[in-house]
Amino acid sequence: MKTTLFSIILMLFTNLASGQTDSKEALSIGDHYGGGIIFSIDSKGQHGLIALPSDQPIKTCWGDKGLTNATLMNEGASNTEKIVAFVKKSRWPGCEVPVACLCDTLTSGGYQDWYLPAINELKEMYDKQKLIGGFAAMNYCSSTESTNVKCWSIHFMPNRKIIFEGLKSELYYVRCIRKF
Repeated sequence: MKTTLFSIILMLFTNLASGQTDSKEALSIGDHYGGGIIFSIDSKGQHGLIALPSDQPIKTCWGDKGLTNATLMNEGASNTEKIVAFVKKSRWPGCEVPVACLCDTLTSGGYQDWYLPAINELKEMYDKQKLIGGFAAMNYCSSTESTNVKCWSIHFMPNRKIIFEGLKSELYYVRCIRKF
């Protein structure tokens, strides 16, 4: 009995010393995880950004005239919160469901923390579009506001990224993202 117990303890220490623990597998760009596809990941493989595997079923506008102060270039979640708060305070005629609201109210893959990417997050999506898949060669808007009537957008043309300030009132394709 003592020999068996000693053997089990010795095996546990040997596995720990050699790094063979039950820790979770490292995640990589392109993995299906957390309700979508990973397109950005930190150096430890523990945190990053996930895109939905497909666009939202409708094209819609960013919003109408007005400053929401959603000007962050790297933080779409914060921008989305600002846009949604602005929409709740003022009715935007001409834009039934602003793109940020579409992502903010989304439940997909069991997750409810989706948001409209900031322009730099959208740039990363463009750069990884072959791994994510399903993008149309059309205009996608970010949550980053440029002026009271414009937002930063990207035309997803293969091999030719076109970044521009689009009118908030134009119709855009939408791809929501979330953090993990």
